[in-house]
Amino acid sequence: MDRVLGRNVGNALEVVETVEYLKGEGTREPRLHEVTMALAGEMIALGGLAPSAVAGRARAEAALADGRAAEVFARMVSALGGPDDFLEHSARYLSHAPS
Repeated sequence: MDRVLGRNVGNALEVVETVEYLKGEGTREPRLHEVTMALAGEMIALGGLAPSAVAGRARAEAALADGRAAEVFARMVSALGGPDDFLEHSARYLSHAPS
């Protein structure tokens, strides 16, 4: 964690970037995408949900492309006590730095 993988630094900004990444809004930062997909592929394989990291990465890419990854994130936020509509209205819940 000695350098930024995405475009932003700071809790709220990084969460906004995460939501945009999951929803496919804008262009995904290539470094962030590569690290995310490599780790996801490995974890899916280690969890026994794919026979290899390559196959796990393919599953992760598919989940990102069809919106399942965003849906799971939204359910996780809700299960942890966050708002049910966080993915749709994240700006409503994140504080903004004063101008």
